[in-house]
Amino acid sequence: QSLARIRAQSPRAPAPPAPSPAVSSQARQQPDLYAAACTRQLLTQDYRTSRDQLLAWVQSESAPSTEPLVVGLTPVELQPRLALWSVQDDAGGPAPVPAQAAWAALAQRQGNTTVQVQKVSEPVAWAGAVANGEITDPGSTCRQIDAEVTLHTLDNGQPADTRYSVALTIQLEGPPARGGYGFVAAVIYNVAAIS
Repeated sequence: QSLARIRAQSPRAPAPPAPSPAVSSQARQQPDLYAAACTRQLLTQDYRTSRDQLLAWVQSESAPSTEPLVVGLTPVELQPRLALWSVQDDAGGPAPVPAQAAWAALAQRQGNTTVQVQKVSEPVAWAGAVANGEITDPGSTCRQIDAEVTLHTLDNGQPADTRYSVALTIQLEGPPARGGYGFVAAVIYNVAAIS
């Protein structure tokens, strides 16, 4: 079923260069800095703009990986769609990027989000797999990002804010396989309302 959903994913044209890029070349050299910047950009969403613009940015950040524990049984021809699929697939729960209908509903409420990254860490299970020699790609790594996301909307013409605690785990590919870190996939996304 997952493979069918990946096949259904349409590639997006890369986003045009932004005046101030979300991920600096300096941050691309360090996985914690890249993970924080990537998460901040991914979860800072303005529902009054096109959802496709955010997905195009995800596609432009997409990096291939050869690590079997990362790509799993995903066929080679579908791996370029992995990043996009991973941020939209809501089959097992909420996805980092809301479905088009939810995006449109939030747009009607003038919705947008702001993000405060609180912590970036290497998951214990990943560190253990590296220590045990189970990871064969030296450029592959994983980070969990804990953040607070605030949804700003207008309800009956009045500003309303809802805060969420978010834990996002992402796979990255970087040096020595690449000149800097890039986004492979979102693997775990947990979100809980806190106010």
